[in-house]
Amino acid sequence: MAIALLAWRNGMLWLGSDPPDRIGTPSATNVFYVLLAGMQPLFASLGFLLLYNETLQRELHTLARVDPLTGVANRLALGEAAERLLGAGMWRGSLGVLLLDADHFKSVNDRYGHEGGDRVLLELVTCIRRILRADDVVGRIGGEEFVVLSPGTGLRAAFALGERIRAVVERTPLQIDGETMRLTVSVGVAVAAPGERDVAAVLKRADAALYAAKRAGRNRVMSADDADVAEAPAV
Repeated sequence: MAIALLAWRNGMLWLGSDPPDRIGTPSATNVFYVLLAGMQPLFASLGFLLLYNETLQRELHTLARVDPLTGVANRLALGEAAERLLGAGMWRGSLGVLLLDADHFKSVNDRYGHEGGDRVLLELVTCIRRILRADDVVGRIGGEEFVVLSPGTGLRAAFALGERIRAVVERTPLQIDGETMRLTVSVGVAVAAPGERDVAAVLKRADAALYAAKRAGRNRVMSADDADVAEAPAV
């Protein structure tokens, strides 16, 4: 109904100031222009809806790949990034994969509540991002566990990266509910060699290294690929 009224109004304006006489003997040209004028709002509405839908789709695509608490990549986005980085031609050399876990995080939640625990996770992400390069990817895979993907990074460099993150986290005081606390992380390091495509296998090695770091006393970096590097002194 609104479109019909707009069509009539636009048509009357185009035809002149005496619509009753002019409408009595319409020509094909007049009818065409009346219809065209009336459809302009429809075309504009369709264009707006298409643009809005495209924007909404982009926003949904982003939201589906971002961890809502920390703003880093979520598990889905990490998997896509790992597959992209492991794809042919996307990077040169090896891909460093670091699996990080906040030590004794349950006690943080028990003492400060989940809101305090969330603030600690945000501070942890800030510490991690402070160390990373522009090409590195950090994501949260659940709870207090995070993954860092570092393209073009060999085992020694990945181990050193994990040690830098560990050291920064350890020496950064956190203010929670007026109290100062310290957090430590354990880090497991694995490397995807050139040509390796199995993301799950690399993450499994990093997880084994993380478990070894926890078992060895926490607040340390361990590698499942090279025991000599894992036992190397802190950088």
